Amino acid sequence: MAMNDGLEIKINAEHRLVICRRAGLLSSEHAGQLLNFLLAREDSYPILFNRLLDLSLVTEIRLSSAVIYAYATVRPAATANPPTFRVAIIARDSPVEAAALIYATLMEDSKIPISIFRDTRSAADWLGVPHKVLQPDPIQTAHPPPPSTHPAASYSQSAD
Repeated sequence: MAMNDGLEIKINAEHRLVICRRAGLLSSEHAGQLLNFLLAREDSYPILFNRLLDLSLVTEIRLSSAVIYAYATVRPAATANPPTFRVAIIARDSPVEAAALIYATLMEDSKIPISIFRDTRSAADWLGVPHKVLQPDPIQTAHPPPPSTHPAASYSQSAD
C-alpha cells in the first residue's frame, strides 16, 4: 500500500463505509486531517457512513492524551443530531491500541459506538460488511479537504 505523508481515505458507497488507513507515523496532524474530512463529509451528505480506522501499519504514534481528548470532544458535538454510525478501529500493537482505548473511553457517552479490533475479519463482522471490503483494494480515494471552517472544528492540532 503506497502511502504519502497524509491519510489514505476511501469511500465505499455500496456498504456505506468510510475507510481511513495510515502507515508509519500517526500524529496530531493526521488526526486533524481526518477530523476535517469527516466534518466536511457530514456537512455535505445526509446519509452517514460507518467508519473503519485501520492503524495496523502504524509504527509510531505521536498523539498526546490532550489531542485525543480534543478530538473526542469535537466528534459528539458534530454528530449530536444525525443518526448514529459505527467506528471500528484496527490496532494490532500495544501503543496504538492504548491510544485507541483512550479515544473509545472518552467517546463512551456519545451516540457513536466504537470498537477496537486486532484484525479486519472481526471488524468486518462488527460493521456488517464482507471481509473483502476492508482489504486495502482501492475503491474511491478521497483527499482530506483544507482546514475546515466548520464551527465544531476548533480542535487544536498543536496540543502535542
